[in-house]
Amino acid sequence: YNRTSTYFVSPGPTNQSEMRAAAVTVVALFVVGHCAATSIDGFQHGFDNVNSMLWGWAGAPYSDEVTDFYAKTYQLIVMSGGSGIDFDNTTAVKDWDLWENAKKLRSLNPNVKLLLYENIDWGVIGLGWTQLAEHPDWWLKDDKGVPYMQATNHVMDYRVKEARDWWVSMVTAAGNETARLFDGLMIDGAAAVVNTALNDSTHTMSAANAKALVQAKLDMLNEAQAFYAKLSGGITVGNPLLQWGEVGFPSRQSKQPYPMHYHWNYVGGALDEMFGGFASLQGEQGAGEKTGLWNASTMNVSMTAMIEMSALNKTVIVRGYPGPCGVPFAHLEGPAIENVVIPSYPSAYPLPTPSTVAEARAITNSETYLNQGLAPFLMVASPNLWWSWAWFYQPKSGWYPCADDSCLGPKEWYPMFSKPLGEPLGPATCSGYKWSRKFQHCDVSVNLENPNATVVNWH
Repeated sequence: YNRTSTYFVSPGPTNQSEMRAAAVTVVALFVVGHCAATSIDGFQHGFDNVNSMLWGWAGAPYSDEVTDFYAKTYQLIVMSGGSGIDFDNTTAVKDWDLWENAKKLRSLNPNVKLLLYENIDWGVIGLGWTQLAEHPDWWLKDDKGVPYMQATNHVMDYRVKEARDWWVSMVTAAGNETARLFDGLMIDGAAAVVNTALNDSTHTMSAANAKALVQAKLDMLNEAQAFYAKLSGGITVGNPLLQWGEVGFPSRQSKQPYPMHYHWNYVGGALDEMFGGFASLQGEQGAGEKTGLWNASTMNVSMTAMIEMSALNKTVIVRGYPGPCGVPFAHLEGPAIENVVIPSYPSAYPLPTPSTVAEARAITNSETYLNQGLAPFLMVASPNLWWSWAWFYQPKSGWYPCADDSCLGPKEWYPMFSKPLGEPLGPATCSGYKWSRKFQHCDVSVNLENPNATVVNWH
């Protein structure tokens, strides 16, 4: 790995020209260096309008009407058991049939791409913890033979090939024909780090064993990519692989024996779930006040990383949030909605966290926040880079419209998303933290140091 480490362990680019040079360097390194994953083409979209670039999350029970909306609106959908998962036994879902909904979406839109959500440790279909408990030889143990635990559950040792095979092929428990409904996985916890092993002070693991464990995890990602490529011509998308803390300076990865971006070689794409929120905000890296404004340097890092990964023909899916969303999470209730989870705003931000469903819906539908979420994405948009707009991962948190207050989406889907956009007239230009880009029917400018200066001009 040392042949690329000289660049990646440096303090990092300090201005935009250096970041552009770094992007070229990274792409060149991937071309001439080791690449574990087979060459693939990312899932691609057009530029007719914003709707054509949207991806959706289907993570809990919802109505046939919502299923119809998803099929008509989203060309790429991540599907999860969500609140329907039963972790205590082998029943995959209690009140939402993941497979039947996948069949419905596929019948309504034969071209839709469906990614199955799978956690790196326990999978998705309600079998993970139970089956792992039945195989002591699959459990991760420290150098003294003491098992690691996540709450009351055992953790998988990625170095055990049999365990990796089980995790990779878990979807086939529903039968091969059902498994082929999916075009791959969206894998949570996919970064080149194993927090359980490396951060648990009650256990001891040698550097050599920790390195072997992380490498085995990456090998499992690559095996999953090969499995889905053969099963359905699909891909794997990993999270977190793009946002600050994975590609940024300083980074969680700095303590690992892997260069930044090394883990990209083992997947077909990535999710950036912190773009414009969470760790992309000022004060979220442990220094400075939490103002709710973007941390301009972290946003630049994320945007440059998206450009780099997209240039490798990998699929990038990006989260967009209504305002400066972060932790802790809040819970909203209403006559027509129960326990919808939303991120919160920093206390120093001029606008408080919504406390009612009506307040949350007003922000979701605000042109100011729509522009601030959309514009940075448009700066890096490419055919294999997808965007979303919602408070969090429950479908009712904004992934579809509703006439009443049973969701946090608008009453009618956003008119802005249907406006003609057209092809980009070139890549974005930037000076420091100021970016601009032109499309056939839209001009966009962003100052990462001042979100309120965002301009989206349709023509």
